[in-house]
Amino acid sequence: MNYYQECEKVGDELFTSWANKVGCFTEMERQDLYSRCDWICKTSKGVVVNCELKVRNSLNWPTIFIEIGKYNYLIDKWKEENIIPWYINMSGDTVLVFDLRKVKPIKRTTVRIWSKPD
Repeated sequence: MNYYQECEKVGDELFTSWANKVGCFTEMERQDLYSRCDWICKTSKGVVVNCELKVRNSLNWPTIFIEIGKYNYLIDKWKEENIIPWYINMSGDTVLVFDLRKVKPIKRTTVRIWSKPD
């Protein structure tokens, strides 16, 4: 298993545990490893939600970043197909859900993220 697969596995486990506890989805479908959306889910009312996950060591940051390409993709899907865009940040038992329809970015910029394989 490579680094990205391992990170996604941790996120998937945290997400499915949280989703099962809160019971907000009746259907959940994992997307491909390198897609711009991790999960496509459906509520009991038939509302479709794109869920982009981020696992962090801590949620004690003054700002939360989302890659601009992912943000644009999720917002475009909302505008074109009415798929609700959620950006879900997780750290241990803490889960923060941002409905991107209601969150306005302070600044859009390209950020280079350095990770272990790079």
